[in-house]
Amino acid sequence: MNSLQNRGVRLAVSFLGGVLVMLLLGAFFASGDSLSFGNTTVSYSVEDGLGGITRVESLKVDSAKLSSDFLTIIEPGGRAQVFPLDRVVRFSCRP
Repeated sequence: MNSLQNRGVRLAVSFLGGVLVMLLLGAFFASGDSLSFGNTTVSYSVEDGLGGITRVESLKVDSAKLSSDFLTIIEPGGRAQVFPLDRVVRFSCRP
């Protein structure tokens, strides 16, 4: 290979490496349209779909994520609950 081909190959590899790094970093950092809480205590109220409201007070959770579409709660032991945001009446958390 001549030096021009070497430069082209290096440029292509560098570009692909940069794209790969950006994709990996994007997977580890939260997007700007959600809030995440870890090892916290949450209280929330959600509509149950039958005209009633279910209230949960002082639930210790591994994590809670409030996004633009859903409230996701992961309890100790891995049990996950996902609520559409339009059914969430109230949500609060504290350390």
